[in-house]
Amino acid sequence: MLFSAPDRYGFSASVMQRVVGVGRDRVVCCTGSGTAARITVNGKPLAEPYVKQRDVDGVHKTYDVTVPKGRWPRPPSGTG
Repeated sequence: MLFSAPDRYGFSASVMQRVVGVGRDRVVCCTGSGTAARITVNGKPLAEPYVKQRDVDGVHKTYDVTVPKGRWPRPPSGTG
């Protein structure tokens, strides 16, 4: 997903955010801490070797959400 979020990132260029869950998936951040932190989808940890410096969520906040049926997660409010 490509969007602009200057209030979130401090610059106005487009950023890319991965989609890890779709309708009815439960997405939780984060199990573990530091470089051992993992996002889980339906209770299974994601293997994300491409994540820079093992920073799995980029905003350092915990969450536990279920994506509504028929929906994709949306970028932060006002950015998409």
